[in-house]
Amino acid sequence: PEHAPDALEWANALLRRLVLTSDDDGAHCGGRVFFAPKFFVDRMLPAGLAEDAVEECEGREQERGEDGEDDAEPRAAGSVSLPFALNLQAEFASIEAFLGAHTRYELFLDTVSKTSPCHESDRLLADGDAASLAEREIASRMERNTFRQRKMGLVRIVVESASAAADA
Repeated sequence: PEHAPDALEWANALLRRLVLTSDDDGAHCGGRVFFAPKFFVDRMLPAGLAEDAVEECEGREQERGEDGEDDAEPRAAGSVSLPFALNLQAEFASIEAFLGAHTRYELFLDTVSKTSPCHESDRLLADGDAASLAEREIASRMERNTFRQRKMGLVRIVVESASAAADA
């Protein structure tokens, strides 16, 4: 726990680098998948790292206050101040929120791509009842693909609008 503030500082630096360099890890499947930063947060970092770092800094600040030490005295090398630890905690929380939102977005896209319309059109085939089972299946598949493509287009418009609003 006494090294939690330093660990959080370096974890944030590494996460920033992983997020920024994740452009290429999903290029073959049409987007960014952020596998490395998600794995790092989920599997490698200890749970509650940000909270432990802030608690450690609060404890150090209280000890400095009780000992009557002057704030003008320089800190030990590698020590993190409480305001800086709070900033690190906020940065870590924002990166976690971003990665979580990206995961939910990917799940949404996956669900939309596997969802078919709730109805089948009778107008797909010219001769209606005379069509074979294979022809009906092909027409049904084509209708599902058209439905998915329309939904994906709408989702992209919504995401682009949300991104533009967030950037503004």
